Amino acid sequence: MILMLNGVSSSGKSTLARALQERWPRPLLHLGTDTVIGLLPVRYAGMQPSAREGIEFTNDADERGPVVRVRAGSIWRQLEASFARAVRLLADDGHDVVLDLVLFDRSCVDAWVRALHDHRTYLIGVHCDLPVLEARELARGDRFPNLARAQQAVVHAHRRLYDLEVDTTSRAPEELAGAIVAFVGEHPSPRSMSRLHAELLGR
Repeated sequence: MILMLNGVSSSGKSTLARALQERWPRPLLHLGTDTVIGLLPVRYAGMQPSAREGIEFTNDADERGPVVRVRAGSIWRQLEASFARAVRLLADDGHDVVLDLVLFDRSCVDAWVRALHDHRTYLIGVHCDLPVLEARELARGDRFPNLARAQQAVVHAHRRLYDLEVDTTSRAPEELAGAIVAFVGEHPSPRSMSRLHAELLGR
């Protein structure tokens, strides 16, 4: 079984994933976008010119002021597709997995849908109010400022197809983990990934 947590940076996905690991009746492996970034040489992730082929962060602006946007280069797209297939192999071998993802563009979504559409995969939207997101972002100190705000408009593009949505603004990770465990027990057949596959890939 695969639990796919999708949300913007600093929305609480990693903390929620760890809480799920504590509540899950079997070993639950935690992997995600940060895992993929960590596989790359440093020069392929960031604002330097070489990151254009990897995962590039660029300064931009919206109606409120400066933001940082994310762009996937060819190396990143290939690596994420390979990583998605590796997660599929883990599931094929009987491992339960919780994925902590930021699906920031269509190529990201496609890679995961192609790999996991025929597996028991729950796509779960993780939300958080913007003021709380921005406060967490500043407190962490390891994220670009205003990264989360730029992602909000794109990460939940397929929200209507989620199996479940949770909000970390004011609810504790342990409470949300319990709600997810209960939902999975009551809904043994998730539908989001097969629906995405039919909608995005025409099958």
